Amino acid sequence: DLNFFEQKYYFLIPREQVDGTLQPTPSSSLQSEQLKEDQMLHTNNIEQQHSSYPHHFLLHKLTILLTSISLFFITTTLVSFTLRQTQSKMLEFTIQLSDHVRRELPLSKLVVVHVVENCVFVPIMVGVVFFLIEFYMGDKFLAFMVLSLVWIGEAYSLISMRSIQTTKHFPCAFFLYFTLFHVYFFSCPFGFSYSALGSTSIFVLHAMIFFWNRYEIPAVINGSVTAGSPRMMQHYQHSQQQQHFQFQSNP
Repeated sequence: DLNFFEQKYYFLIPREQVDGTLQPTPSSSLQSEQLKEDQMLHTNNIEQQHSSYPHHFLLHKLTILLTSISLFFITTTLVSFTLRQTQSKMLEFTIQLSDHVRRELPLSKLVVVHVVENCVFVPIMVGVVFFLIEFYMGDKFLAFMVLSLVWIGEAYSLISMRSIQTTKHFPCAFFLYFTLFHVYFFSCPFGFSYSALGSTSIFVLHAMIFFWNRYEIPAVINGSVTAGSPRMMQHYQHSQQQQHFQFQSNP
């Protein structure tokens, strides 16, 4: 497939359009005059189409960018919704379980109800996987790895993202790496997709470690993030309210 693509296309443009010449078909019955007429006709068509090449190129790149952005928001929204709903149901299940244990009530009905409620999210994830497979030209492994990367990013955002700086900048960094990978993938469909995804995963891991060491750990050490105020924004708003109250109480 790669050799066929290199023979027929140059950066998603047919080679006969780039070279400006029509490559003759290997037929012994083709006369030289007919070949010259075909070449002249093809050259005229190429000259007429040269003026529209920049527009087609820009339109193609804009389509790739919009597709990457749409794919980012669709996958992250569905994964974030599933993760948050699962977390809330797990917390609710923990509270109900402790209440049943304290009252010595049977647990079978509670467990069955909890399992059935969480099974609702299975079709959502299966649908997302099949949706990604169509985007990645039937590559199931690539679709699964991209979805796993989104799951890791959402889990990091939900669990470890506590400071104001991480809340503002980590989603932007993840969006940038995700978009760059898909721009490369859709621009070069026969390129090194797995290598690009591997490098993207490494950059995302680097961003996670950087924000954790640079902002999250210092926020815990200096008391900006505590058990009573798990988000730095809440601590910041509380301190601002205290300063405003002290300012009004002073004469």
